[in-house]
Amino acid sequence: MSSAAGVPDLLRRFVPTPHSAVMTFDGDICATVQTNDLPLLTAIQHTATTRDSVAPNLTVRMTIIRDADAPSGGATLTLMSKWPLTTLFVGRGTLLTLDRDTHELFCFLAPSITAAELVNCLLPMLFEALRSGSGQQTLVHLADER
Repeated sequence: MSSAAGVPDLLRRFVPTPHSAVMTFDGDICATVQTNDLPLLTAIQHTATTRDSVAPNLTVRMTIIRDADAPSGGATLTLMSKWPLTTLFVGRGTLLTLDRDTHELFCFLAPSITAAELVNCLLPMLFEALRSGSGQQTLVHLADER
């Protein structure tokens, strides 16, 4: 993967995210989701609720990059938080970072992470941090908790 100038894009900063949808999570978070993985977006749409007439309490811009080259496996979860960022590591190949100030969520997913796992386990951890609004510093290390 490389940028237009031929420089390697090892951090996946320039990956196109042509697929998008707006959906609601837990009835109170409205997310605009952009991704490079159409099957993942479709699966998330089936798991999350669609946007309805109820005004959400919070809005989030979410970018999800499926990284086929990332290492898979590993069930260790590490959650780190220091205002305004909350970061969740899953194994060696998955990273999710929420900026609670700008309400942006960036997800880099290993091939082994399923849509159900993302919606039912990983996103709720970050959404709880967004709801709490706490500036508290946190480091939590969980092994085999998924």
